[in-house]
Amino acid sequence: MDFHYPCLSLDDPALWKQSKRRGEVIKLQYHTHWYSGKSATAFKKPICIYVPYGYDTLKEYNVMVLLPGMDMPYSCYLSRAHRYSPVLYSVQFQNVLDNLIDAKVIDPSIIVTLPYYGATVEGHPVMELDGNQLINELRYDLLPYMISNYSTYAKGTDSISISNAREHFGIFGFSYTSTMIPKYIMPECMDLFSWFGASSIFHSDLSSSIKDVVSEIGRYPISFFYAGCGDKDNAYAQTHEMYNTFLNGVPDLSANSDLVIIPNCGHDARTYDTAIINCLLSFFKEET
Repeated sequence: MDFHYPCLSLDDPALWKQSKRRGEVIKLQYHTHWYSGKSATAFKKPICIYVPYGYDTLKEYNVMVLLPGMDMPYSCYLSRAHRYSPVLYSVQFQNVLDNLIDAKVIDPSIIVTLPYYGATVEGHPVMELDGNQLINELRYDLLPYMISNYSTYAKGTDSISISNAREHFGIFGFSYTSTMIPKYIMPECMDLFSWFGASSIFHSDLSSSIKDVVSEIGRYPISFFYAGCGDKDNAYAQTHEMYNTFLNGVPDLSANSDLVIIPNCGHDARTYDTAIINCLLSFFKEET
């Protein structure tokens, strides 16, 4: 199996300069639930939404859900300045999106980010994956909210089951949340998403997930599965292992997947920024 370097590097400082055609980043609180116990408890949760420059309610837009890694703030991808490299300090990822959309390198898309996702004790997150919680929030709260409030390809459809528009919805996880993509999201949400990305994946048992994906892939084909990590990433070996395990178990996916090794990158912003952009280069295309 061939492993490829990314199609695009983000090392050019010009990509990080503010564009004249600037999209909008919206921070808000939306209603969601804790799906545990006998009844789901409602509460407000912060999310961050990027809409591209020239957003038009008469048009339809693809939607990308981004899951930050452990301890990363929900706004880290879009509105919080961070260090991309030793050379590029205090840069904003939104500028890269604006510039690449303006240059027609990537398609205009709506992007929504959630906080790091774990189980909770008295409303506070703890370091434990809770795939059931995330699956239910995506299905019953987040995607219905996005469909009701933004112009997507699923507008006017049943917001709980968007299978007729799933090729216009993608999801990406980094580090701790990346493990959720093949372990929980792919087997349980193939009717919601057709595009899946995971960067710097840590080890987990995928045997049950693989079985579920194999049983559903005939009904809900996966358009693309992107896996990536830095060549100096502390999850490098595990990402290879998880990717190969998944592809060996789901051979029908081999033609529509790739493992991208990002040169000179560790377990840091350079890896996940680059991985997100390279996902967007591949995602939402009619042919992969």
